[in-house]
Amino acid sequence: MKLITIKEVKHITKLSEATIDRLIKKEKFPSPVEIGVRVRRWREQDVIDWMKRLKHKKYSQSNWNFVVIFYQNLKGGQK
Repeated sequence: MKLITIKEVKHITKLSEATIDRLIKKEKFPSPVEIGVRVRRWREQDVIDWMKRLKHKKYSQSNWNFVVIFYQNLKGGQK
């Protein structure tokens, strides 16, 4: 299990930190793992799975499929 930083989550999802925090509060985005008082990390697979679920929903933003495919290619084609 690989843990990733908020910077990596923002890079992968193309979302701002404020948007990520709002989605977490609405329980629409994976919650981070609290490592310390000010340290939080996300399970990389949780973020990838969240993005994959998005492509199964109808969103006006059609670039989510591109983001998922692009990220999978970066990771060497892992699914």
